[in-house]
Amino acid sequence: SKRRLFGVLGDLQLGWADQVFLDLTGRNDWSSTLPKGNRSFFYPGVTASWVFTETFKDAISPNFINYGKVRAAYGKTGNDADPYYTSDTFVSGFAYTPYNLDAITFPMSNGTNSFKTSATKGSASLKPEMTSEWEFGAELHFLRNRITLDVSYYNRTTSDMIMRLNADPASGYSYIMTNFGKVNNHGVELAANFTPVHVGDWKW
Repeated sequence: SKRRLFGVLGDLQLGWADQVFLDLTGRNDWSSTLPKGNRSFFYPGVTASWVFTETFKDAISPNFINYGKVRAAYGKTGNDADPYYTSDTFVSGFAYTPYNLDAITFPMSNGTNSFKTSATKGSASLKPEMTSEWEFGAELHFLRNRITLDVSYYNRTTSDMIMRLNADPASGYSYIMTNFGKVNNHGVELAANFTPVHVGDWKW
């Protein structure tokens, strides 16, 4: 199979006084595995964070909390299809032999190449599969890094999923490629680290 994917990516990173940070990204892809009208797709991203312990370092004791950051992010990701699903195609194989039991058995024999219509019907209206995600989080270090916490909430949605669905065999095909459905998942992720013992260069 043969496919071609061409992409352009931009990334802009901004920071102020080692306290506030902003990262902007944008990417556009052109894929040969999608129909001509849908083969170009753009997906952006933005991430912002604030190290509030740097802003209020004169008011917060480092013996209690020595590092604190809150963050928020939004991003999209696009995916294309596998090759040759935008139209109906033929599949090739060799004629039946005792050593190749799953091969095509028509119309030739004696090892001559044979072709038949693919069991999967292509779609000339395929669109790229897009995933968008929101995330909010915080990173906190207490007691001079004796206790660290990293917590985040995420909400991820995938739409226009590219799927191969069952079709009525009477149509001449067993499957059809299409954009179908939407999936959402969300949750909380928490990471915690503790250093109860720290003596000299040794810590546990």
